[in-house]
Amino acid sequence: MAVIMALLAAFCYAVAAALEQHQAEADTGTEAVHPGLLWRLARRPMWLAGFVVGGIGAALHLVALTSGPLTTVQPIGVFVVVFAVPLGAMLRHRRPELVDLLAAGAVSVGLAVVVSTLHTTSHPGRPGAWGLVGAGAFGLAALVIALRSRRWRRDVHAVVLAGAAALLLGLTSALVRALVSTGHGVAAFLHVGTLLLVGCVIAGTLLEQGAYKIGRLAAIVAVMTVVDPIASIGLGSIFLGQTASVAHPGLTVLATPVVLAGVLALTRRLDRTDRSQVAYAFALEASPRRLQPLGQVGLIQSRSGKRAKSRSKLTTAAACSVAIAANTASGIRSAVASPASQTSARQRR
Repeated sequence: MAVIMALLAAFCYAVAAALEQHQAEADTGTEAVHPGLLWRLARRPMWLAGFVVGGIGAALHLVALTSGPLTTVQPIGVFVVVFAVPLGAMLRHRRPELVDLLAAGAVSVGLAVVVSTLHTTSHPGRPGAWGLVGAGAFGLAALVIALRSRRWRRDVHAVVLAGAAALLLGLTSALVRALVSTGHGVAAFLHVGTLLLVGCVIAGTLLEQGAYKIGRLAAIVAVMTVVDPIASIGLGSIFLGQTASVAHPGLTVLATPVVLAGVLALTRRLDRTDRSQVAYAFALEASPRRLQPLGQVGLIQSRSGKRAKSRSKLTTAAACSVAIAANTASGIRSAVASPASQTSARQRR
């Protein structure tokens, strides 16, 4: 029962990620991370459907945890990456690439081994004031780095956003666990750390949707699936008084390179579709009338960004240079041909 619930939860998480990424990618905003992004996405029915499906996945995950041991449920949950790859390809009306499927399988298997070897205390200690301050400072630093990364290359920016979002959401999980241990029921959340919890949820969700907007679904889901549980356990141990241990360090050491190799394969710079879209945007800037009917111009122009604009300037400058050279050559030909034509006219007379 627990295995089936865990698999259904992972599938729901993958469906939610695919739907949210499909809608975030279609957003017409110029910036990946903007406060208005969540408002615009919340007005899209498909994005809301993905959000609801994600909530169903969370409920199924809780059911799985109550009906089975943590060491069985948590490793199955990481297979969301395997489900997300074909779902994302289906929404794009494409076949999933073999490289993506193999990389997703490597990430899932390797991370399942890593997660199964990590254990935390069932009753974490009460977080201290300095622990909450340290956790808040760490979350703020992750947010600042993510926002500053907008000057970097697009694929790197997307990975940094996904990693920062996973750190903040992992910190959220650790905070929930710590706050519940401080009291009983709703009173547990009447705590100073509640403000930090709300801030982490909002910032993490915003960064996640920004990563979906500019990144590849498989890469973003892989990064978040890897970073989230590790961040939850690690930050809880460092700042919130929780205790973690590794049951089989040898397995963890062997599985970690497999996970990293899969993530690196999924986060390669641009796939063939992205390259064709950028090339089309360049051609569109150079000759918009001829290429206008071929596709959605606004979406492709928004994906090309500053590179298309700079290429347009170069194309315009080159066209001006060609025109000037042609006019100059035409003037020289006319100047040379003018005396010859006058001489032939005099001979006729």
